[in-house]
Amino acid sequence: MTPEQIELVRQSFGTLLPVADDAGDVFFRRLFDIAPEVRPLFPDDMKMQAHKFMAAMLFIVRGLDAYDDIAPNLGDLARRHVAFGVNDTHYPVFREALMWMLEQGLADEWTPEVAEAWRLAYHRVARTMITAARVARAATATN
Repeated sequence: MTPEQIELVRQSFGTLLPVADDAGDVFFRRLFDIAPEVRPLFPDDMKMQAHKFMAAMLFIVRGLDAYDDIAPNLGDLARRHVAFGVNDTHYPVFREALMWMLEQGLADEWTPEVAEAWRLAYHRVARTMITAARVARAATATN
């Protein structure tokens, strides 16, 4: 990602911060609409989950320009997700729900450039998490 793309991600996410919990709710409603099979992976009360999701997003967005510093935390997050039943097939539906939530929340600010910046950011984060999750699953399988 270029510094300009990182800034687009930061600025656009900053637009959602005043309504972060609502944006998190919108994300999960969309996720469960397009992938109802993932609903059992989450607790019944989604308020705290939506809050945690948006806090994780903020951590990632703030760390994009120092990615090597946040990558270990993303690996830890991926390993925890493995324990909850998340697998590689969940990442594309997660991306779809995220991009939809961003598009809805940003409205006119959702430009092709912003969308591309978010696509690149998501790809980088997902690649890091999928790799860590695969290593964790492989280690569990050999034990």
